[in-house]
Amino acid sequence: MDTEIPSPVSGILRGITVAEDETVAVGARVGELIAEGQLIYNWEALPAEVAQLIHPHPTQSEVIGEAHLALAGKPLHVHA
Repeated sequence: MDTEIPSPVSGILRGITVAEDETVAVGARVGELIAEGQLIYNWEALPAEVAQLIHPHPTQSEVIGEAHLALAGKPLHVHA
């Protein structure tokens, strides 16, 4: 089952849910993001909690911060 977040913004990372308890991350240099993803999953962090963490610009981790901001209903970049 694929999970998509409706957004007019495209990014460099895509999360694809392949089973109820399995998500695959696809994108350039995604290996650099695995550690934070594991922490988020294991801590059962909510999007609003992750959105409060520092994700500096320009870095790969910025994509995780912006995704969680959007999931928390506070998207950083909104294009009409």
